[in-house]
Amino acid sequence: MFTIQKKSGMDFKILNLSDPQLGNAEWAEGHKNRAILRYTINTLIERVHPDLITITGDLSWAGNMEAYKALADTIDAFGIPWAPIWGNHDNQGGPAVIDAVADLCLGYTHCCYEKGDPALGNGNYVIAIAEEGKIVEGLIMMDSHDRENYPKPDGTVGEAWAKLYPAQLDWYTAQVDMLRKLGCTDTSVFLHIPIYAYREAWEAAHNPSVSDSIDVEQSYNPACWNEGYRDSFGVRYENISSYPLEDGAMEAILAGGTTKHVFAGHDHVNCFSIWSKGVDLVFTLKTGAGCYWNSHLNGGTVIRVTENGVADVRHEFVDVQDLVAMSDRLCYAIDTKFDLRCDADGKFRVLCVSDLHADRDHWDARLKLSLEALIRAHRPHLVFLLGDICHNEEMRDPETLRAYLADIMELCETEHIAWAHIPGNHDREDGIPTEVFSAFPMNLSRRGPAELSGYGTYALPIWHHDGDHTSGPAAMLWAFDSHTGIDAYAARHGIDPETFAMQNFPYSHDRYDSVNADQTAWYYENSAELEKIYGRKIPGVMLMHAPVAEMFLIAANPTATNMEGECREGIGGAVLNSGLFAAAYERGDIREMIAGHDHLNNLSGTYMGIRLTEDASIGFDVYGDNDLRGGRLLTFSESDPTAYESHHVFVRDLLPPETLAGPHDHN
Repeated sequence: MFTIQKKSGMDFKILNLSDPQLGNAEWAEGHKNRAILRYTINTLIERVHPDLITITGDLSWAGNMEAYKALADTIDAFGIPWAPIWGNHDNQGGPAVIDAVADLCLGYTHCCYEKGDPALGNGNYVIAIAEEGKIVEGLIMMDSHDRENYPKPDGTVGEAWAKLYPAQLDWYTAQVDMLRKLGCTDTSVFLHIPIYAYREAWEAAHNPSVSDSIDVEQSYNPACWNEGYRDSFGVRYENISSYPLEDGAMEAILAGGTTKHVFAGHDHVNCFSIWSKGVDLVFTLKTGAGCYWNSHLNGGTVIRVTENGVADVRHEFVDVQDLVAMSDRLCYAIDTKFDLRCDADGKFRVLCVSDLHADRDHWDARLKLSLEALIRAHRPHLVFLLGDICHNEEMRDPETLRAYLADIMELCETEHIAWAHIPGNHDREDGIPTEVFSAFPMNLSRRGPAELSGYGTYALPIWHHDGDHTSGPAAMLWAFDSHTGIDAYAARHGIDPETFAMQNFPYSHDRYDSVNADQTAWYYENSAELEKIYGRKIPGVMLMHAPVAEMFLIAANPTATNMEGECREGIGGAVLNSGLFAAAYERGDIREMIAGHDHLNNLSGTYMGIRLTEDASIGFDVYGDNDLRGGRLLTFSESDPTAYESHHVFVRDLLPPETLAGPHDHN
């Protein structure tokens, strides 16, 4: 038996999730069902602040071990005790398969689970909620199995949903007696497949003159229920999927005398609560879109426990209609490991730094000092690395790269500051294993859609401080892989690279690739869909390594573009214009396009209403000017998109010159 302490004089809240039921493929990055489930769970945790999470079965589909792990990772990361029971789909792989899932869950720090007697199934156990030495509520968790045969009236044998075994009911009685001896007089049963009494309760309680298609809000009208059941609520949109004959469960419950609530899942579009014979029979609310669902019946069930046991039960609905309306493409774009949110003041700060350029397995210590000084001084909510994180083939080794990132991003990880990156041309040329980045808990880097050219084109939505998604993001960050050199582009498209040799680009010092046309189309389509769904343009910023071709115009027209900053070397921008700037101008939602790449440039100017910015190198393993080393600080306001601010911040203002002095100071 597990014992969880309830704080004296305070409510203990249980959040029940039911039937999330995503398969391996649905847990893939960007899948709409994953986005819906993660948003639903995150929203529930944010609203309820539960002390315990219970899951009433069908966590996934038998054999989908990646999916079970993904769900367990998601739940355990909240640091809240959680307790699962198995559903029919979990059990369909047989005892060995469900035993492997149980072993997986038992490996998690916050999982409260016991396998129990294997003769009774897997996962019959008790959780005691105690306050000042007294058990105020006992949760009796029971495995309801899968299917079993039953005798039909005509003498033939049919197959139906399983019932609790007679031996399980004996075990239940023993647990009630044990808890009673410990002073516990209020218990609840959690299982997946409802007991037969749910059928009897619906027939007795439901007013047959009321349509089965009423919504949940209408169900609170007492006229929907027969006399004696007027405190019932919820809907039944499908037949009750229990064992079809009397199963003895209610008899055992009434004989035990302490169980006041039974919580079942299984029926995805049923969510009624009916008091029958002194016992509240509750269909818990389905969580997420897995298998089949009604998007208006999405959320979780909240159980409030006081010093006298369960005080009340309610459903907490989570509106996901915006996600439902989204294309899979857009869901992929905005699905992140965790939400980025404005702070309580409605602000969100992003610190962009570029060209860290670690070129060996012993990187210059001045890099970490500089980066941490900027973070401490400006308190960003997100640190974004604008490419060329590395510059050496030694970083192809995942362990070397992991050690490097663990060192320089230590402050972000320990202080729970989000960070992300895009690759630069040197990262791409040296074959840096980008999947190492996303393994860090606070990292939000993503591969991006596999059909797009490059690796690292993705979006990061910034949500309002309350976490509500229904009004849309407060802002968008659009990250792009700008690839390597133009010769690589020519090779991909079967073009003679000398085609580009005839072009004379003022202020250019080399021939670089750019954000490609397919990436531009990806942005344009997703931006337009966001506007369609939320009824407004979502202000945003584009982040890339090599600048767009229009960057040349800033350097060539410093007065007309109100250029600020320095242009101390040629602009290593795109020699092929993929139309990204034109797309941003047409969409009208981009405030700034920020690039790195040119170590001695930090110029910034405005062209056709869009600010174009380069950020100088912060790294010390490569050439750069100490007076330019720093980053670009962006500030978004959720209440006023026009209040967007952007300016350079410098390490020179935070650290003494002698700390920065050393090799690779170009000054």
